[in-house]
Amino acid sequence: MSAVSIAVEHCLAGKKAKSKYIRKPIMQKIYDNAKECYSESKEECTVFEMKQRIKLLKEQNFPESPM
Repeated sequence: MSAVSIAVEHCLAGKKAKSKYIRKPIMQKIYDNAKECYSESKEECTVFEMKQRIKLLKEQNFPESPM
């Protein structure tokens, strides 16, 4: 899409054209942001699960870690 719009502008405006190719694909930016959010939420889920396990072990009077 970027290449087509640049080609059209350069055909119409000639040397006055100011458009440039995009550096990084738009979907790549969205993917990177989603990946960062996912890794943070994954860590939060892991911490929550560990806290729940510790709570269950304490309720059952088991040690938190093996001896």
